Amino acid sequence: MDSIELEIAREICHVPDSCSVDFKDYSSLRATLKKRGGGYYFTVAKEFKNTDISVQIGLYCHLFEKLFGKKFSEADSYVKVYKKFIKSQKAELITDHLARLNGRDVLIDKGKFHNLDRLLNQVCTAYSISFNGLVSYSKEKSFRRLGFYDSARNRIVISKSLDDERVPPYVVEFVLYHELLHSIIDVEFKAKRIVHSKRFKEAEDKFKYKKESDEWINRNLSKLKRRSLFGF
Repeated sequence: MDSIELEIAREICHVPDSCSVDFKDYSSLRATLKKRGGGYYFTVAKEFKNTDISVQIGLYCHLFEKLFGKKFSEADSYVKVYKKFIKSQKAELITDHLARLNGRDVLIDKGKFHNLDRLLNQVCTAYSISFNGLVSYSKEKSFRRLGFYDSARNRIVISKSLDDERVPPYVVEFVLYHELLHSIIDVEFKAKRIVHSKRFKEAEDKFKYKKESDEWINRNLSKLKRRSLFGF
């Protein structure tokens, strides 16, 4: 047994088999649980070792519950503490630090049909936003997540699915604008972590073609996905 926290979680979740934990250098607050032979094996980001004992117990209980597909009443309070920590500003700062320390470099792709540098400059000029980070298309096409802001590297990544001649430039500009807002408007922490706060939504509504962009995405994204998968 590697830790008293894991021993407590094992008893709470009524796990009779042996358990072990291996702390690793990850680029996020990652943790996994696998059954191996006659026991259970955890791999956990090293940073969890510095968290409160209740957070660690909650982490182990949470992973046991996911693996077994059921809840344990005695684990409920610990799991709530763990989930509250994961959504906290402290956890976000740790994740940013890990991404800078252990994150992988990525390919920079400016686009074939819609040049991101040009569109980014247009958006920044039109809405008086200063951004000195990187912008790139993703390596793979995503039709669910059209973009994200990587605060650890001050980088905006746009889904490769939007670098398509059938996508209007204003749609790409809207996604860029949305991610630019993430770079300048902080996440709010109240009863829970709020990414798209009232302030964020009010700023997003100022985009000139927001309504048209939302309508185009809702109407055409499935068509882009179908063509990408089946060629028609």
